[in-house]
Amino acid sequence: AAKKELRKEFSEIVPALKSQIDATWLMALARVHPKKGQDHLIRMWGALPESSRRKSLLLFVGPETAAGEVKRLREILSHVPDRDRVIFVGSTQTPVRWLQSADVYLSASEYEGMPLAPIEACGAGLPVVLSDIQGHQVLKDQAWLFDFSKPEDIARAVSTCLVQRDSDPAGFANSCAKSMEKIQSLYSISKMTGQYYDIYSR
Repeated sequence: AAKKELRKEFSEIVPALKSQIDATWLMALARVHPKKGQDHLIRMWGALPESSRRKSLLLFVGPETAAGEVKRLREILSHVPDRDRVIFVGSTQTPVRWLQSADVYLSASEYEGMPLAPIEACGAGLPVVLSDIQGHQVLKDQAWLFDFSKPEDIARAVSTCLVQRDSDPAGFANSCAKSMEKIQSLYSISKMTGQYYDIYSR
């Protein structure tokens, strides 16, 4: 249902959303910036098995915050297969709707302080596949982690996630639900307000 709503809103900008509503949506929701790792994900796309690429879309949702970065990424994209299935959506005012529509959340960031978008994705019930960096360690028990410098390692993590989803849908959904409940309990407004209060009180 969420995908259908997005299709209505973005179909003129992103025609592929019309015909690919049943595809697996691999989504990176982040500003487009060199350190956010979109280039690593594009190289991962080329390392994925062809059968996985043909059933998936790779979506980059977020504004360009470094001049010329989208152009640089499109140049990298020109050298990988099935590039028509990699889509730069641009900015959105409805990130929650994208989280509701995606099948897998990806982040290949080279650095993170507090990884808000991955936390929000996990808290929305999405499986999260993340670069193995210090900032993502808060989600190490919920995520599939990879070495962002190795496209094959990223592809392996994504493939493992998809295989688990397809081989045991009920168990996979239950695992995502448990991760969602844990993250919501740790990062709810009331919980985080209490933590901030405790820090400043000291």
